Amino acid sequence: MSIFKNKNNRHKSEKIRSYNEFKKDAYTYRVEEILENIVCNDKEYIKLKEESRTLYKTLRDMLDTEEQAFFRRYVDAETGRQSYEAHSLAEQIYEDLER
Repeated sequence: MSIFKNKNNRHKSEKIRSYNEFKKDAYTYRVEEILENIVCNDKEYIKLKEESRTLYKTLRDMLDTEEQAFFRRYVDAETGRQSYEAHSLAEQIYEDLER
């Protein structure tokens, strides 16, 4: 039986993407790959991240339980914002390159 006839084939798609959509996705993925490389290997970034963790732990320990929960929500929101900014930046750069 051919894998293309299998109903549960995870590669089966309702719609074939255009080449431009593919390029955009590939570019965005590459930018995210570069950002991940910075997070894992850039010594300056790692130093800043460690300093941030130390400050986070110090602040967290200064707060009571209710304030800690609020502080964690703030940190989660900031992390989400930073991820959104990086992804939006990658998309904007791609669009600028396409012009």
